[in-house]
Amino acid sequence: MATHTNLSIFLDGFAHILEEQWQVDVLLKAGDSDPDAAISAHKLVLAARSKVFKKMLEEDECKTSSGKEIITLSEMKHEEVKALVE
Repeated sequence: MATHTNLSIFLDGFAHILEEQWQVDVLLKAGDSDPDAAISAHKLVLAARSKVFKKMLEEDECKTSSGKEIITLSEMKHEEVKALVE
């Protein structure tokens, strides 16, 4: 079992790689935002934290012609999506 210190280090590491945009593999777009204002995220983290995201990512409709996966959250505002990822 992880100690509190190990867990903190682990979570800080995740926050750091997200800040650096390292190996992000999915874009989240809010319904009220500009298409260029997508928020980068990691599929593994989204799927681990949400059955809804896991199901969305399993479906082919998220994939674009460029191969990048984009999830549009039309009922959410940009700031809400940003808070969800952070």
